[in-house]
Amino acid sequence: MKLSRTQIEYLLIMDEMMEEGPVRLRDVAQALGVSKPSVHGMEEQFVRLGLIEKQRYAPVHMTEEGLRTAEEYRLQVQALSRCLEKALGLPESEARDSALALLGEWSEEYRGKVFSYLYARRE
Repeated sequence: MKLSRTQIEYLLIMDEMMEEGPVRLRDVAQALGVSKPSVHGMEEQFVRLGLIEKQRYAPVHMTEEGLRTAEEYRLQVQALSRCLEKALGLPESEARDSALALLGEWSEEYRGKVFSYLYARRE
């Protein structure tokens, strides 16, 4: 599934927060330093994409597709960040930001090719 950089950031923080219990929109907004309406808009996008389930006045829950997508992007952000740190000597935070930016631009096909190459080199 192709997500934008912003969608990836929101999905990853929501997934991290859900590991500790139910997630409320205001908690996500606070963690990302954005407005609650911004989080609500992203929540609606994620519901349409089948990544989360939401019931009125209840915390959000990640679907199986949402969990799978979050894990896939988390692993890719980590792998690409490490690669950028090593190859370019970028500081950790800049490497992560760059990885998010790249992943948000790449097509699913291109991401698949890049990570097939990176994972093959690790073996």
